[in-house]
Amino acid sequence: MGDVTLSLADGASVSRRLDAKLGLNGGEWLRTLFDKSARVPVQCASVRLTLSHGVASARHVVFETPATALAASGSLDLVDESLDLTLTPAHKKLALLALDKSIRATGSWHAVKIALAPPTGAEPPRCDR
Repeated sequence: MGDVTLSLADGASVSRRLDAKLGLNGGEWLRTLFDKSARVPVQCASVRLTLSHGVASARHVVFETPATALAASGSLDLVDESLDLTLTPAHKKLALLALDKSIRATGSWHAVKIALAPPTGAEPPRCDR
């Protein structure tokens, strides 16, 4: 039993397409069709997991870009190699074609099932910066 904290280093970035997908922002995703190489800075990204009997439970998750912040909850079963995660985006900018949903990922690591789910209503933690 114990805790593990993981974080991205300063200066990290993700593709604008990934940011749009995580934010469920259809308008921004459409823009990426014309510029597939565009990147956005990650303002902060870290996760604190509590490990107990082969299960890693998310205790604190922060992922924030200039347009998106994510609330996350769930667990990873390291013994069964499965996961049950829910990501809920919060838009920091006006997003006309954005979905008000959560992203649910479940099942085996080798065949993850991803689906849209009702929003959890959870407010994402924000960067300390």
